[in-house]
Formats: sequence, C-alpha cells, structure tokens
Amino acid sequence: MNPVGGIDQLVKLLQQRLARQQNTSTEKTTKAETQKSSAATRRDQTEQVLETLRHKIADQKKENKGDAELVTIFVETILAWQLGEDIIQDSGFTTLSKQVMETIELDPETSKQLHSFLQSLS
Repeated sequence: MNPVGGIDQLVKLLQQRLARQQNTSTEKTTKAETQKSSAATRRDQTEQVLETLRHKIADQKKENKGDAELVTIFVETILAWQLGEDIIQDSGFTTLSKQVMETIELDPETSKQLHSFLQSLS
C-alpha cells in the first residue's frame, strides 16, 4: 500500500468513494437535481463527521489522551463513515485501522498535517 500523499488527498479519496456510493443508488430525478442533492448530502455528512470528531477529540483531550489516541479516533471515525458503521463490528477492523494509521505515519508530511488538523478540531 502506498503512503497517503496528504490529508487533502485522503479526504478527496473518501469523498470520491462516497460519491460513487451515492451514484449507485440513483433516483428518478434530473441530473441537475441529483447533483445538487448529492453535494448537499456530502456537505451534511461531512459536517456530521466533523462534529463527531470534534466531540470525540474534546473528550479525549479532557482525559489527557495523547496524539496516538486522537489519530486512532480519526481513522476509526473516517473508516466507519466511508465503509459503514457495521465495519466497526468486523473482526478485521482493528487490523485495518492500524494499517491505515501506519501508512499515514510513514509519510512525515501527511502525519504532520493530520496532527495539525486534529489539534484544530478542538
């Protein structure tokens, strides 16, 4: 697995995956209406995820948890958002989360950006 080139690329990849999922469940509306609806849905979902992250990170900071725990929260939240909440119950979820975290940490710039992003959420 290649290291992720940056947080922006990670977010773009996640947004593309979400867009593909939404495109598979097409509705009987015009193309323009669908695009507006999809964009609004993506924005709403993104805002929900960011709000969830803010709360989880604030809770961890109150408990004086370190950066590693914050990265874990970020990765697990994003994976659940993109792959569905049921993925959390999968026996391979912890391994997948660790692999994603290790991949992020392999790229010092991405790691730095992620840590900065997580600090900005609180």
